[in-house]
Amino acid sequence: MTETAQTTKKPRGRPKGSPAIAGRERSRALAQAEVKPLDVMLQTMAERWKAAQVAEGDDRTKLQNEACTVAEKVAPYLHARLQATTIKGDADQPLSFTVSLPASEALRAMIRGTDK
Repeated sequence: MTETAQTTKKPRGRPKGSPAIAGRERSRALAQAEVKPLDVMLQTMAERWKAAQVAEGDDRTKLQNEACTVAEKVAPYLHARLQATTIKGDADQPLSFTVSLPASEALRAMIRGTDK
């Protein structure tokens, strides 16, 4: 390509680093809202659970399931996800743990099965 062809080329798409207008408007509207979506979900979950406590039979089960469904959707916003942990050791030198609790000798003997 020649130098003139490169300078007349128009850039395509949204410029790098420019904020998305729709996202900005959505954030502004959410900030001004009196009730947040998370609040609605938590209130719905609580209302369903309270209603289930006084209901009976199939109605109770249905309301409990509805409360659990909402709780499932809300949980990621309220509780951190736990990371999986893998403990690796040497096969020739396995890990061992000792837990000692204060106990009387009679209790220790009873636990061991050596009491008289």
